Amino acid sequence: MSPERIFQSLSAAGLIAGAWLYGDYWKKIGASQSSDESITALRAQNSELTLENDELKGGLAQVRSMLAQGPFPVPEDLIAYVEKDLGMVFLKAPNVKRDSPATLRNIAEKNLKFTRGENGLMLENIAWELLGFIPSDQNLLGQWIAIETEDTRGIFDLTSGKILLSESFDPQSIPDSAILARLLSMQLAYQNHPQKEWPTRDSWQAWQATFLGAAEATRQRYQRSRSVTEGGVTWKDPEQARDDLLNQLSAALQGFANFPFLDGQDHASYHYIDSREAYR
Repeated sequence: MSPERIFQSLSAAGLIAGAWLYGDYWKKIGASQSSDESITALRAQNSELTLENDELKGGLAQVRSMLAQGPFPVPEDLIAYVEKDLGMVFLKAPNVKRDSPATLRNIAEKNLKFTRGENGLMLENIAWELLGFIPSDQNLLGQWIAIETEDTRGIFDLTSGKILLSESFDPQSIPDSAILARLLSMQLAYQNHPQKEWPTRDSWQAWQATFLGAAEATRQRYQRSRSVTEGGVTWKDPEQARDDLLNQLSAALQGFANFPFLDGQDHASYHYIDSREAYR
């Protein structure tokens, strides 16, 4: 059994066992309040159950540590699909692992500061307020981090070239696997065409749109191909929470956040089709 399945099984077992044991304990307490000896015995029993629960939590922590430290096994057929789709090969093995929500948020913040500069978003925050793009007293950095990590299945670290998957990522889910295809596309493109600095904000925006847009197009093609294989099945968007969050934010922020997925993807798809046609 894989570490992911062990983790899921232990989590479910712990929740069910904990709820039943504590419910049974308090039920017995209520039924025997008149007997001090019974209460003493039940308290001793509760101490034993608490100890067992702590041991179970320790086991879960060990599995969580295993998942965080070890590499995530990426299916060979998914690697082959991404390489064929982009017409490139991985220069080194895909670097993928699971990590905690806090780590994913830290990586999102690090990516933002890497692309915009240490104080770039603070200056953008001031400029956007002056232009009326966002209401006053808004925390643009915090909003961007939320957009990048809200119910996300994974994130690509621009500074290290690694992929970090969330604890909620399900390798058996086709939509989740399609998101991994997008992240692998980003890693593959970054290995073959690394970009470490941008002379202007516009140059970074254009690069990000093409970089992320091409990866999103790969995700959609992969999911469509799996849908055909599965007999035309459709799936719920696993990242719907991101769109729900965006709908609560300013129109300007929505536009900037979706620019790579709309204009960038169209631009990348146009050149993708042209390049394939040119070599037929």
